[in-house]
Amino acid sequence: MSARGFAASACFVLAVAACGSDDDPLVSEDAVTTTVDPSVSTTALADLPAPATVGEALEIELVSDSRVVAGPHVWTTELRNTSDGEIVVTFPTSQRGDVALSAGGEVVHRWSADRFFQQQVSEVSVAPGAVETVELEDDLSSVDPGFYEVEVRATVVGTLAPVTDSVRVVSP
Repeated sequence: MSARGFAASACFVLAVAACGSDDDPLVSEDAVTTTVDPSVSTTALADLPAPATVGEALEIELVSDSRVVAGPHVWTTELRNTSDGEIVVTFPTSQRGDVALSAGGEVVHRWSADRFFQQQVSEVSVAPGAVETVELEDDLSSVDPGFYEVEVRATVVGTLAPVTDSVRVVSP
């Protein structure tokens, strides 16, 4: 049998196996079987609380002075789990966050500019009330002294609004 014929046969077998049968229905692990009448049994999904979404369960905060020196700087952000349950935060790449400085609505510096990130998915479990710290090493040497709006983003799967604050960049 040729490699192409073997691959086609394997795909057919997998497709048939995935279909199941009426004799052996697929039932979710979260299903509950209840018996009202001994002769009749019904299966329904359990009443489980919906998991909190990233936007509902996480709060992002910039931990930084309002005055930073133009030069090497570490932006520290905290992702705090505000829910009553553990949440899994998923990062779709090696980038954990981003910081942008803007003046007059124009971005003058972005941490992620000219950087490359690995395409790797990673997950971090954050317990209720716990904090996941993200640190981004930056170089603000090319930023002119002055007042800027800083926007911090966590690059996670899901919707998580960025946080903005003001910062003053001063000469070294």
